[in-house]
Amino acid sequence: MSEFDGGNRTDLTQQATALTGPQVMTTQEAMMESPWTRPAPGEPMGAFSPGSPVLPLESEEHPRVFEYRVGYNLIYTPRAGYGLASFAMLRALAASCQEVRLNIELIKREVRALEWDIVPIDEQGGAGGLSEVKAFFGRPDRYMEFDRWTNALLEELLAIDAVALYPRRQRDGRLYALDGIAGDTIKPLLDFRGRTPSPPVPAFTQVLYGYPLWYGSRESLLYRPFNPSVTSPYGTSPIEFIILAVNLALRRTTLQVSYLSEGNIPEALIGAPASWTQKQIEDWQTWWDALITGKPAQQARIKWVPQEGGRGALPVYEFRKTDIDATARDTWLMQVACWAYGNNPAEFGLVPGGGLGGKGFIEGMENIQYRSILGPLTQYLAALFTSVIQRWLGRPNLQFKWVGMDPKRDAVAQAQLDQIYVPMGVYTLEYVQEREGIPPQYRGQPPSASSGLAPDMAALLGGGFPPQQARPEQSEWGVGGAPVAKFFREGGWEDYG
Repeated sequence: MSEFDGGNRTDLTQQATALTGPQVMTTQEAMMESPWTRPAPGEPMGAFSPGSPVLPLESEEHPRVFEYRVGYNLIYTPRAGYGLASFAMLRALAASCQEVRLNIELIKREVRALEWDIVPIDEQGGAGGLSEVKAFFGRPDRYMEFDRWTNALLEELLAIDAVALYPRRQRDGRLYALDGIAGDTIKPLLDFRGRTPSPPVPAFTQVLYGYPLWYGSRESLLYRPFNPSVTSPYGTSPIEFIILAVNLALRRTTLQVSYLSEGNIPEALIGAPASWTQKQIEDWQTWWDALITGKPAQQARIKWVPQEGGRGALPVYEFRKTDIDATARDTWLMQVACWAYGNNPAEFGLVPGGGLGGKGFIEGMENIQYRSILGPLTQYLAALFTSVIQRWLGRPNLQFKWVGMDPKRDAVAQAQLDQIYVPMGVYTLEYVQEREGIPPQYRGQPPSASSGLAPDMAALLGGGFPPQQARPEQSEWGVGGAPVAKFFREGGWEDYG
């Protein structure tokens, strides 16, 4: 290389080494590169800081839904590692514990007693395909009626919370039947993030005889737990809420059965005189049994027995001092089961001795039961059936609806609200009368300050006619205002206002 005279020479060795050699950062430089320790604008730095966390070398693009078990999809047994009990245990507890079974059957019967209908979502959408959808839900699986089919579905929901429905299609792709599948045979699969995989990746497998025999995507199976959780792909049965109480109830029932079938504790023991021989004791026992057994009249009488030399009463040992049923504890166990399932304890005859009267208590508990279980449960079923109608039957203009599921209105409370809201102008008296179904010819004017009722209404309730109307001598309604007053009495309006 030729030498240049008269110029400045600059050594670029360090720059070349930095470009071509290994990149090594100092500790201070590495800390400044961390997104946690890089100070935000205006953020001070100094001693006693919270510290720099351990950050991943390569951050994942999205957070995972929960910390699932590594290799979860390789485990065949459904629900293994999740929940307090296996599917088999939940089914056994639901079948053997009388408190749980009675609550399940009560909910099933109440839902089965409801009427249902298929209605348009709005007037603009129309009612096309209404008869076809109603015919399908008449026998959803082409075998059982809707009532029995729903009963089987509720059993899966209330016992193990694993509702699984298989849409069976025709060759042209249309829905032919909706088969109920035993939820304890279905194992949901997970993707990398812990979510249910999207099609066409398999999302569910059916495990039978300890081996997976079927798999399908989210488009192949409707798997809908009633109590879902972020930390598990399975639902949570109400039995798990009270599993210790259920265990106690089973042990109590076993104790009661054993007491009556295998127990060897008699009602009482009476000591015989010491001078009696074994033969004399057996003869006396035989005579006593013949005298008392099966004879309530004899059992109610006092019996004289011999004593030994008049030296005091013979020893009597009584064992059963209390009721073997322990009613108070059994009542508590039933109340706990009612709480878990949202049922009204009054349905099982458990009515508190104090507080509200019978009618007020029962009406109040009906509203509580609606909010606790019937309301959420019927909404869940309506949403599930509506998704079937819109997605699988291809009728986005229709929806499933339960009939008569509105909670019972408290007429007294509503009348009190009307007395407050009408004078305030929140709504008018005509609105109240229209809501209550009063015929237009009997509707009054705005309420007066003295009575709170419209003058026309006061006249009608008093048996007369409004002054601006001529009093008819005779009409199809009768003479005077008596028929009007009868109308309000039969409608329960005599105490209105």
